[in-house]
Amino acid sequence: MTDEVVSARFGDVIGVYRGPTKHYGIYVNNHSVIHYAPYVDEFDRYYYIRETTLDRFLHGRSNYFLCVFPEVDGDGQIDIRSGRFASLVPFCSRIKLLQLFDQIPGCRLLSPQQTAHRALSRVGEREYTSAIGNCENFVIWCKTGICETATVKALLGLLPNLDAHIFAT
Repeated sequence: MTDEVVSARFGDVIGVYRGPTKHYGIYVNNHSVIHYAPYVDEFDRYYYIRETTLDRFLHGRSNYFLCVFPEVDGDGQIDIRSGRFASLVPFCSRIKLLQLFDQIPGCRLLSPQQTAHRALSRVGEREYTSAIGNCENFVIWCKTGICETATVKALLGLLPNLDAHIFAT
């Protein structure tokens, strides 16, 4: 963790603490986050992927955290020594992360544009399950293509979460 204030950028994976749990989404801008959200009326209740405002995503909280991924070099290879990522992640965790990515065939980090495009492509989807089709799986799939639950949990455990203050309008 760092005391530095970091704001999310287009295509970033962000999260918010909601009691003992974390909720994740794909940041588009201060007015837009794509995430699993509940729909409730007097006859029905379900979760679906939707685009909401950052304020609505925060659900009364005043800040969010940012999941920091390593950068990708020109050949599409993960660079665990890159910039902000390397300064925030202990060396042993960087090695574990690289090993995790090496074990997953076809895994790659997508650009912010590709990440946001993938998130937008699933808006309206109602495939939520607490075990395999939840907000964690959704954002990691958008960023990496990984959808295996155990791998998602391991990956989120290795990524640094930066606290970032929000300047909502």
